[in-house]
Amino acid sequence: MSKEFEAILSDVAMNTLEQLAFIFASPADDEELISEAPSIAAKVAFKGPFKGKLFMKTSNQVVDEITVNMLGLEEEEKIYSDQRCDAFKETINVICGNVLPEIAGKKAVFNIASPEVLSEAGDIESILKDQGAPAAVAKLDIDDEACDLYLFMDEL
Repeated sequence: MSKEFEAILSDVAMNTLEQLAFIFASPADDEELISEAPSIAAKVAFKGPFKGKLFMKTSNQVVDEITVNMLGLEEEEKIYSDQRCDAFKETINVICGNVLPEIAGKKAVFNIASPEVLSEAGDIESILKDQGAPAAVAKLDIDDEACDLYLFMDEL
């Protein structure tokens, strides 16, 4: 893993969450932040000067907060499943769209596929293992909930 890519992924994710969803994240401590809450994951694939995938795993609570903030809902309003999925997919899509130019340069052109929500059952770990070694991992803390991003890409 590249420390440079990890710093870029972490900084871009924190800035994007703040600007897009008004959520303040910070780098997680060296010890892994463990959340008791059920997790949800999404991925987005991309092609360009290099190809790869970005995965994001967090708690349902964080996705609910993203959804409420992005859609301007009141906290007591019901959040529908399609709203949660759409907000989560948009978040990973924007993070990916912001991270790629930071790695490849502002003039690089990428084709970013439609994001997918992978799991609400926690089987993301086996999916991640099948990807090989990530180029970068960002572990964030959002209100004491874990938010992990994994960037997989072909060699530059």
